[in-house]
Parts: sequence; C-alpha cells; structure tokens
Amino acid sequence: MKMQKHSLRKIVSFLNNSEEDGGFWLPNIQRPFIWSKDQICRLYDSIMREYPISTLLMWKTKSTVRHRKFIENYHNGLRVSDFYVPENDKKKCLVLDGQQRLQSLFIGLRGSYEGQELFLNILSGEVAAPDDVKFKFEFRNANEAIFPWIKFKDLVFSPDDLLNVAEGLTKGLELTDEERHKISRHVSIVFKSFHSNDGISYQELDSIVYFRYHFAKSWGKAKRIETYLLRTLISGAFSGTPDQLIDDCVEKIKEQKDFNVEHIFDVIRTKGRSLELTEDRLWQMGYGSDSIHLLFNLWYSFNYTPAYDNNLPQVDHIFPQSALRKVMTVNPFTNRKIMKYTKIDRDQLANCMLLTKSENGAGGKSDTLPEVWFADKDESYLDLHLIPRDKDLWKIDQFEKFIEERKKLISAKLSYLLPQRKASKQKVTIMATEIIDSDKYAELVGHDVALLITKKMINIISITAQKNKGNIIKTMGESTLSFFKAGVKDALEAAFAIQGMIKEYHETMSNSDDILHVRIGLHTDLAFIDANDISGDMLFIAIRYMQLADPGGVCISKEVFNELDEDDKIKYGWKVSEATVKHGLRLQIYKSSEC
Repeated sequence: MKMQKHSLRKIVSFLNNSEEDGGFWLPNIQRPFIWSKDQICRLYDSIMREYPISTLLMWKTKSTVRHRKFIENYHNGLRVSDFYVPENDKKKCLVLDGQQRLQSLFIGLRGSYEGQELFLNILSGEVAAPDDVKFKFEFRNANEAIFPWIKFKDLVFSPDDLLNVAEGLTKGLELTDEERHKISRHVSIVFKSFHSNDGISYQELDSIVYFRYHFAKSWGKAKRIETYLLRTLISGAFSGTPDQLIDDCVEKIKEQKDFNVEHIFDVIRTKGRSLELTEDRLWQMGYGSDSIHLLFNLWYSFNYTPAYDNNLPQVDHIFPQSALRKVMTVNPFTNRKIMKYTKIDRDQLANCMLLTKSENGAGGKSDTLPEVWFADKDESYLDLHLIPRDKDLWKIDQFEKFIEERKKLISAKLSYLLPQRKASKQKVTIMATEIIDSDKYAELVGHDVALLITKKMINIISITAQKNKGNIIKTMGESTLSFFKAGVKDALEAAFAIQGMIKEYHETMSNSDDILHVRIGLHTDLAFIDANDISGDMLFIAIRYMQLADPGGVCISKEVFNELDEDDKIKYGWKVSEATVKHGLRLQIYKSSEC
C-alpha cells in the first residue's frame, strides 16, 4: 500500500498522461461517466468550501490490462470504446474508485461539457437556500460569459501569483471595496484548494489487486485478506518508495499461485518493513492524521460511507479546542502565563470522537463541553464512543485524567490490533545511520567503485557500533539500525566516532568529489527486547531524527539530550530547533556540527 498526496491541479495533469509516472487511466471494468452538469458544479462548490474530497483508489501495474482514456470534452452519445488505449506493459495507474470525481475535474479544468466550459461567479460566496450552494458554478458558452463569471480553468492554471490574478480580475471595473475584498478572498481560496499538496490523496493498491486479477478462481478461497489490508495500511508497511517490495510480493504470489498472508508478511519483514501497530504508533493517530479514519472504520458501527460526501462522519474534539486554548498555566522560567495544552495535546486520539454529519452540523455539538454534550446521552452512546462513565471526568479541569482513562478504554477496544509480546520492555538507545546521495555518487565514480566504498563505510559503521557496546539490528542497503543497552553515552560516542573515521577516510581520497556523507540520528526510549532482536515504534522515531540530520552530522532527540552529562551538552555544540514530521508529530531536535 502506498498513500500519495498531490494538489488537484497536479492530479489533473496525471490523467491520460503517460509522461507523469505512467499516468492515470480507467480500467475497462469501470462504468461510463454518468454525472450531470449540476453534480459537477456541486463538486467544485464543495472543494471551494474545503470539504474533503475523499481518497482515490489506484492500481499501479505494468500488466496488459485493457484500459481507456478519461473524457476531455463530454457530450451525449459518446461511446467508451472510442477511448480505448492499446494494451501495453508500461507502468500505469488504473483508477478503481474515484472515476466520477476525476472525470468531473478533468472536464471542468481541461475540457468542456456539451461544448460549454466551467465558469465561477467570482462574486458569489454566500449560502443560498434551497440548494445550499455557496460558490456558484455553471457551464457556459465562453464567448457569451461576462463578469462576474470567470472561466475557472484560467484561474486554476494562471501562471501569475494570486495577488496579480486578483488585481487582473478587478482592473478597469467599478467595484466597491467589499467586492474587491471578496474577489481577493475567493482567488485565495482557489489557490489554496487547487494548488495545495494536501488537495487530494490516493491509495495505490499492490499485490492484492495483482492476485485478484490474475488468480480469480483462487480469490474466493483466499483467507485473511482483511488482515493483510489492515496491517499494511495501519503500519504503513508500503510507505516511502515500495516499488521493489511490491515486485517481491508479486513474485511470491506468482511462485505460489496463491495469496498466503503469512508468506507475504515474511517478504515484507525481510525487506526491513514493520507490520507492528505499537501503542506509540496508535497514539500518533490524532486529529488530522491520514490513518485516523481507517482506525475509526474498525471502531464505529454506524454507516461510514453515506450517499453524499458532505454527509461523511466527521472527526471532532471531545474537549473543544476553543475551550482548551483558554486553559493557562505559568511558565516556571519566565513566570508568564502560557497556554497549558499544546496542539499535540488537543489533537491526540484520546480527545477525538467520530460524529455523524447531523451531530456535528448546525445546532449540533460544535464547541459544547463534554459535561453538557454527554449529560443526556444513554449508556450505549457512551460505550460506542468509549467515554469514561465518571461524570466528574467530563469537566475541563479533569482533562488529563479523562485522557488517561479513555486511553485505557481505547487500548482494550483495539487490543486485537496490538502485538501480544513475550519479550521484555527495556530502555535502549537506537542509532540510525544512512549514506546519502549514493545514486548521484554512483553516476560520478561508477557503480562498481560506489559499491566498494559504500561497503567500506557500512563496515566502519558496524565495527564502530560494536566497539561501543552496540548491537546491529538491521542493515538495509545504505542504512543501518543499532541499539545500545548501557545508555546514551555509548551510542553518542559511536556516532561521533563513525563521523570522525569517515572524515579521515575522505582525506585519503585523491579526488575531493569522491565523497559520500553519512547522517546519524539517536533516540532513547522503551522497546521490546527479545534476545538480540528489538522492536517498537522508537525505531521509526530514530529514523525520523536521522532524516533530519545534516550531511556528516548527528541529530539527537530531546530524550537523548536530557540524559547527557553537562560536559557532553557543551562539548558538541548542540543547536536546538523543532521540526514537524509524518502524522503531524512535532519533534524537538538537537544537531551538532562537531563531527
């Protein structure tokens, strides 16, 4: 599985375009396009109102599957057979879910509907009963449309910045200040909605679709496919660059002519990918994370896929953000009042619940405090949302105790997703290393030379880690993971010794261009230890710190820094900053240039 995110403008450029990573196409099994002009206009209205457009589902494949183009200029009487593409074994993405939305985007931003193009009334923007339409879109004849109707594709694909676009629309027109302000605001919304990289996400399906397509008779007998989907999606096993992993899984299916979940899991693990949902990872699934809806799909029993996107269940804060922001505390260092609960505190999973559209709409929960919202709710409602029964915990001054108790209920509810381990949990320090820009280096000096030097550097890393009482967990190409049981000092000394030895190795080279840099990240926390094996979410957190390190540098977590003695805190010239990584996790990082 691989989750991708792109702007809507970028997604449209993928349609029918083999130059864009193979392009997006429609498999022959898809039904014809059926949306009306009104449905298309409502889609654009919902996008401008920043409603979620939902995730698309893709099959990335090189198989010779019969497929067709998206329709650019739609009119009645078109036959899908007119859009067939010759079968080929080239890379492509076939759209399994989301055809109507993508086709509507393509027609509105690239083509036409019955010869008419999509226009926006740039002065609209107020909700109008009875249709509940805010931004008025219509398909019009281009030569007849006049202000305030603006051809929408010209707005979305304008090469100018939003300020110049807004000024261009109002130039020479007699408008009030309010109208000019409204136009500027709406142009800003267009840019945000169609240019932002969070515009739309799509999920690439992999080996499971290959199996379904090529072994249809075995599909009905396959077991635990739901387990496969659940574990790989929640753990992010196919995140990053999974192409080789997907190929390996497909090869295993070809070999066995079956979909054996345990054998597929073995393939995934041998490639250094995790299938574990640890408690640490579970609690990262807060408000706004990619995986929270997947988790809630398993948790809640009501209909998760209603007929209209605008009626989708919505994630809501139990203790409203507005109320938590007002809770203040005193900074012990400055004696100033500061906000007590950070965004991470407010957005954590234990403060999230799933509400139906009607519950969270007009006249619904909104900013109602839990002591009021839950007051008239029956036991079945409290059980559904895993709400502690102690009503005193519903008060805002009991927020932290409420979170503690609700975490227990959530852990019990989802215990079947969490690993049942016999291994002991111990505190260790993880060192993650990576040789960077090796592909560019290979182009410079040749593949064989690059391979030899890479092996030399991996050898330096491994030997140095072991000399400093470290244990190598994994070596994955140009990356390694090691753990140190004794404490952070051994890991820190190993990290700086590695960078020092690599620097000395560089000095022996005749060509100053013949340099490969290593970056190193350190993190300390509790992990599951079984013999010399180790697992836990801290492995991935250590990798995050490594990815934030400078070339030739070391980056450590706040937890590592806090355990250093005063000499090491001064010696290495640490510079402290913050960074936001995957799932919105905010990390405090310490970097050193003393390598």
